[in-house]
Amino acid sequence: MFSGIITHQGEVAAIQTNHEDWRITIETSLPPSRCTPGASIACNGICLTVVQYEQSPHGKSRFVVQAGSTTRERTTFSYLSQWSVGRGVNLESSLRLGDPLDGHLVTGHVDACVSIARRIERENEIGLDFLFPLSEDKTARQLRACCAVRGSIALDGVSLTISACDDPTFSVAIIPYTAEHTTLASLGEGERVNLEIDILARYVAHRLETLENKP
Repeated sequence: MFSGIITHQGEVAAIQTNHEDWRITIETSLPPSRCTPGASIACNGICLTVVQYEQSPHGKSRFVVQAGSTTRERTTFSYLSQWSVGRGVNLESSLRLGDPLDGHLVTGHVDACVSIARRIERENEIGLDFLFPLSEDKTARQLRACCAVRGSIALDGVSLTISACDDPTFSVAIIPYTAEHTTLASLGEGERVNLEIDILARYVAHRLETLENKP
């Protein structure tokens, strides 16, 4: 479980995509105690398990995670250009009992990828408009139903508030602090991010759908 508050940024140091064994090496200043084998780390909003750790030649932490087939299909791993060596990665260690919950409850289970339809530079913020998946399948309909103005959403692991929602797009605002401490400010139009809808909205939507389909 995570909060969507990015504590560290990392950088893709290597990526191995041989057959079904995808391994991504990330270099970061995250303390070694938080990225030992078996630890869960949200990498751009994807909950992944550390399978290997070592200290980098630069004195930083370097850890390896694996991405299974379902993870690759549902997340930005489908677009390898966004995981090329040198790309920045938002990182958050899993919550511990007693940690502050400054964002909202985030599971690291990505619902879909969405692309940036428009980027607007304003005086004290960056406005980003995202395009909902255009298909009409169950997942796409649920995404639209669970996104509401002033509701919470996680984009590449960052807890954000939806400022506008006008199908087929929704909007968020990136304040200077978020721009400085996450990768979102570096993204341009057409690039994709991992989206996770609010966990409470997901369960409410599922319950309502169950009641509607009940004979």
